[in-house]
Amino acid sequence: MKSLTIILNTVYESITRLTLLFYLAFGTIILLVIAFGLRGLYDNGILIGISFFGNQIPVIDGIDPSGFIFMTTVGGSMSAILLLGVFATASIIPETLRKGTIDIYLSKPISRLELLLSKYMGAISAIGIALFYFMAGLFIIIGLKTGIWNTDVFPALGLIIVMFMCIQSMSTLVGVLFKNMGLVLVFVYLHIFLFSPFLRLRKELVGILTENAIVHRIFDGLYYALPQLSEMQENVSFLFAPAAVEEIIKFSYTPFLYSLISCSAMFLLAYIKFKRSDY
Repeated sequence: MKSLTIILNTVYESITRLTLLFYLAFGTIILLVIAFGLRGLYDNGILIGISFFGNQIPVIDGIDPSGFIFMTTVGGSMSAILLLGVFATASIIPETLRKGTIDIYLSKPISRLELLLSKYMGAISAIGIALFYFMAGLFIIIGLKTGIWNTDVFPALGLIIVMFMCIQSMSTLVGVLFKNMGLVLVFVYLHIFLFSPFLRLRKELVGILTENAIVHRIFDGLYYALPQLSEMQENVSFLFAPAAVEEIIKFSYTPFLYSLISCSAMFLLAYIKFKRSDY
């Protein structure tokens, strides 16, 4: 019960932050624009295409028009979704470990593992609520407007939440180590926008600099030790429009499995540090 209370309080704190409120407001605006602009094109009662404010959405073999909308709306805004989500939850651990706040938590009959895990789950739950609101809204609007109920949105939602679980594990570890929101943002954003894309192309990029086998193995180790965010983003897009990306990648759960192992290890390290620290 105490863990549930902490989770709910963390969710409430996250949702009331201006960043997450901005995300919800911005998502609502996008949903309203799509609701007003989207129209189904019919021939003798059969859907032959979709228009958006009078402009017909291109139909690609193997991609239903709703999949194209999901791919461009969700896939195209993935970086913004990650950026806002991280910013909304980055301060949770540093604020929890602040002098006075942590004293109150530790005076309660709750273990440090329960406390850290509850804060972690609260952050994930807050992001999950915001994502569910936006993607379920897209699903309903597109379904009502076109008659196409693209259920691929729900496994995609689950995979995006897995991405946030990995990001939040990194945020938790950095937060426990440095107790500073700014450093949490720096480390996580560097991984999202620099390290993960670089490690995905490590063989080509490192190969330009050196052929040293030890250097290549070091980067291979980093690739598997850190969440594979770039690969996970590509696979989410694959769910919506496989024909558009199948020449580039084949869908695989492997990046998600490796990343879950990685984020579990990071959370364990955060807990060990938290358990051994004096407050």
